[in-house]
Amino acid sequence: MEMTYDCSYQRQMHPDLYTRKISTNTAIRILNQNDIRVNEDQAKEILNFLYLIAKTYNQHDDDNELF
Repeated sequence: MEMTYDCSYQRQMHPDLYTRKISTNTAIRILNQNDIRVNEDQAKEILNFLYLIAKTYNQHDDDNELF
């Protein structure tokens, strides 16, 4: 099952969250360095999840700056 996320919501997010500068190969290499073995599909899913967390955190952080 492929998970997709709507990245069209563009509310003052860090530019790296749009460009996704971390490739799946880089993610696989970093995970391998920490004895975590994943294939390309698993790395993509992990990256999608991490970008979603970063997006959510950034939105929450922006909301807190209003007060």
